[in-house]
Amino acid sequence: MKKIFLILLFSNFFIFHANAANVNCVFMNGYTISKNGAWVATEVDFTKLINLFGAEGLNLEIDDELLSKLDTRQPFLAGETINGKVYLNGGDAGVEGRTIKVDGDNFVIYYGFCNVGFG
Repeated sequence: MKKIFLILLFSNFFIFHANAANVNCVFMNGYTISKNGAWVATEVDFTKLINLFGAEGLNLEIDDELLSKLDTRQPFLAGETINGKVYLNGGDAGVEGRTIKVDGDNFVIYYGFCNVGFG
């Protein structure tokens, strides 16, 4: 009985603590800025944004260490997707998300808000 209890205890620990949270970000707009700092374009077409990130938005799993960075109120690198590096920032208004991708001589940046879920 003691062995069964220990196996269940440790198996639950490893299963449930592999990923602490799921982050879902919905992007509302994007900007293209040249490496020289010139504002090149603005993207507000929701159809294009849905095609880039999906109807559900961007989903990202983050671990405990990254989750704790939301309390610092400083942007941090949370992961990387085909649409660029994903940065999160926790604040009074919730969690903000950015994807930043270098595309030739331009930076393509998408802005959005994120929800954090557990389980």
